[in-house]
Amino acid sequence: MRAKHIKTAKLVVVKLGTGILSDNQNCLASSRIKQLAGQIVRAKKNGYEIVLVSSGAVGAGMQALGYQKRPTRLQELQACAAVGQSRLMALYQELFAAHGLQVAQVLLTHSDLEDTAHLLHLGRTSYDL
Repeated sequence: MRAKHIKTAKLVVVKLGTGILSDNQNCLASSRIKQLAGQIVRAKKNGYEIVLVSSGAVGAGMQALGYQKRPTRLQELQACAAVGQSRLMALYQELFAAHGLQVAQVLLTHSDLEDTAHLLHLGRTSYDL
């Protein structure tokens, strides 16, 4: 049934969670991410509009900052996310640029999704890069 819906869809939202983006040492699984990026590129070339929703910033930051275990303190989690987000976006930029595609980032909070005015602004951010 899913395949039928995907064939008729024009917009596909792809959610990549930390578990998919990380290996068993909590490091970014670059080769896996490269394969997933390739699948997204093929879908785009086949006429699909793709929105990539990605987790993984904390894990990428943990790797960069040398954490072996996921921190529990908010300040450490925020530091990992801040460091990891730029690394994750740089990897996406590198992988998609190899196929002539640009990436962009929109960071959302729960309040963005609860506020009608914010939702209207989000709806206007779509741009074919």
